[in-house]
Amino acid sequence: MWNHVDAWKAAASRLGVLVTGPVTVRLSEGVTISADILFHCFGAPKGTLVFANSQVARQYERQLISEGYTYSEFLPPHEGYIYSEAELTELLKDWTWCGPEDSTPTWLRIG
Repeated sequence: MWNHVDAWKAAASRLGVLVTGPVTVRLSEGVTISADILFHCFGAPKGTLVFANSQVARQYERQLISEGYTYSEFLPPHEGYIYSEAELTELLKDWTWCGPEDSTPTWLRIG
């Protein structure tokens, strides 16, 4: 069965990017937030959480940022949609690499 999280994971895999999803993040004040996917090392030291609806993330934005995350909201694409490498590359370049320099994806160093 098709799932929009799988569409993100497939594109990320083609680029050699570490993603986890769905994911639940526990913040220091005991709050747990569920996100569709986490792009590790992009946008913030711990990564960017992607939500179909970021209402909860907006509510805990300060905590997320202070604990090393950022977030983005994307409506799920239509069933069967496949993200292109070009789409994901452009997005991840905008988010910027926040991981160890020696682990920077090759396509980021070249482009």
